[in-house]
Amino acid sequence: MKMNAIFYIKTRGIRSFKSSETKIPLLKNNEILVKVKASTLTTGDVASIKMGLLQSGMPITGSEFAGVIEQLGLNVSNFKVGDRIFGYKNSGAHAEYIKLSPKDVWAIIPEDVSFQHAAAIPTGSMSALHFLKAAKASRGQNILIYGASGSVGSYAVQIAKRLGLHVTAVCSKKNMTMVDTLGADIVLDYNTNTFKNLDHKFDIIFDCVGKLDYHKFSKLVAKRGAFVTTQLNLSSVLRKITNIFSSYRYVMGIASSTKERLKEIIAINAERKLSIVIDRSFEMTEIESAFQYIVSGRKKGNVIINIDPDEENYGEKKEK
Repeated sequence: MKMNAIFYIKTRGIRSFKSSETKIPLLKNNEILVKVKASTLTTGDVASIKMGLLQSGMPITGSEFAGVIEQLGLNVSNFKVGDRIFGYKNSGAHAEYIKLSPKDVWAIIPEDVSFQHAAAIPTGSMSALHFLKAAKASRGQNILIYGASGSVGSYAVQIAKRLGLHVTAVCSKKNMTMVDTLGADIVLDYNTNTFKNLDHKFDIIFDCVGKLDYHKFSKLVAKRGAFVTTQLNLSSVLRKITNIFSSYRYVMGIASSTKERLKEIIAINAERKLSIVIDRSFEMTEIESAFQYIVSGRKKGNVIINIDPDEENYGEKKEK
C-alpha cells in the first residue's frame, strides 16, 4: 500500500521538497501506525533542514503530528485502534501515515482539542517547560520573555504565569494584543525605547528566539538569576564556558522531548487551559511556501501543515 509524503532533497547544493508516493511502513510487534491528520513546520524543522541535520537519503520531513491510530503491533496493549493521539518524532510527520516506536513521544489528545491544535502543542510547549525548569523558575520571580509571540514564547508566557511568575513579555507591536491575551503582566514592543532602555533587574531573562543582545541584557539579570537562550551555536557554547564564574547562570542547549514531559504539559493544560496560537495553515503541496514563510521571520505561534484536507476539524484557515 502507498501513501503520500513530503521528502527533503539536496542535490549539488540545491535544496528542494518533493511530494511523492512511498510505501506505508510495516510494523514491528511493539510499534503503532498512525493516520496523520495534521502536522506543523517548526523553526526547529527549518533549522535542521538548513543545517543538513536530517538523516541521509530522502528523509520525510516534519516532527510534530496529530492523528488516529490505524494499526497496532502485536505487543501494544495500552492504546487501541481509533485513539486520537499527538506527539513528536525527529522526522516523518509530513506523511499520511507515521510509524511510532516506544521511544517516540506521544499521548492521547486532550478532549476538545482539534487535530490541528494538538499538532502545535509538543515542541513549543515542551521547550518552554524545559528551559523554565532549567532556569529554576519559581513563584514570585520576575521574568522577561523575549520573542513572546512565537511558538516557544507563547507557551513560555502561559507556563510562567501558571508557575506564579510576574511576566514581562516582548514582541512586535502587531502581536502585542495577542500576547496580552496569553496573560502577560506587561507587554512591550521590542522597537520602543521603553524596552531598549530597561534598567531594572529580572530573575530570569528568557530569549526564546536567540536574537537578544546578550552583552546588553545579561547586565539586567539579578544575582543568582538566569539568562536563558534557545540559541545553540559556537557563541552560546563559549558563553556557557566563560560564564561559570558569573553571579548568574547561563542556560542553553537542546530541550528534551520525552513522554514524561508531554504528560506534564497535558497536566498543565488540564489545570490551566493553554491557548494554542496558530498563525497560518498550508497544504502538503505548499510546503515550500510554508518553509519560506518561516525563513522570513514573520511567524507567530505555529504554522500548520494539513495532511488530511478532508478532516472536518480543519483548524485555522490559511492567509493568502
